[in-house]
Amino acid sequence: MKQLLLSIIITALSATAHAASITVADQFLGSSGNFTTSPTGSDLTQAELGNIVTADAGLFVMSNDDTASIDLGFSSPVFTVADADLVIYTIGNDYNFQLQVFDSNQTMISNYLYNVPGDGSATLRDSNNNPLCAYISADTCSPLSSTAINLFNNETSPFAIADGTEISMIRLFFGTNSNFKSGTVDPRFSLAAAVYSSTPATVVPLPLPIILFGSGLGLLGWIGRRKAA
Repeated sequence: MKQLLLSIIITALSATAHAASITVADQFLGSSGNFTTSPTGSDLTQAELGNIVTADAGLFVMSNDDTASIDLGFSSPVFTVADADLVIYTIGNDYNFQLQVFDSNQTMISNYLYNVPGDGSATLRDSNNNPLCAYISADTCSPLSSTAINLFNNETSPFAIADGTEISMIRLFFGTNSNFKSGTVDPRFSLAAAVYSSTPATVVPLPLPIILFGSGLGLLGWIGRRKAA
């Protein structure tokens, strides 16, 4: 199933977007803090953590620390273009996470706090508008959410980063700190993905609804099998 997610191709949804695809951040580069798979779970080893955050969308991690972070990279070059540059997949909603993005020179080019709204607007849905669920226990289903991010260059000058900027690494922060609370739920991170994995000269932007719809279709097969298991 990891291979399925690593090849979520949505070019079929747009006849002109031959170079665009959702490319999962498949390289685990390190972390800070402790991570678990439940509020009372045991701390994960680095190997366990890396396997989860680069694998299936229905798997997730959380942290009981005040603030913890995960560094992720891409095995193939990815670039910024107009509209959404990254998609962050989470389980549930109504919380915040912080995202830092680094270019090919390892220079931080973006640093923002993002919200996963509690109204369900970030929930991924299938072609019949049914929400996609991840089963966090045998009988407990939580919605799979996605946050599409158009990168800005810093917190004080919110201008979009130039098209064709290569992204080498992303760093996600979440935990029990009040900065990450918009409701009562702690953040639960699943996957991160880049929207464009090609040379800047051949990338054609896709509209945001197409990106999210394609993401939902790509994850639908795994969710269905998870539910039936």
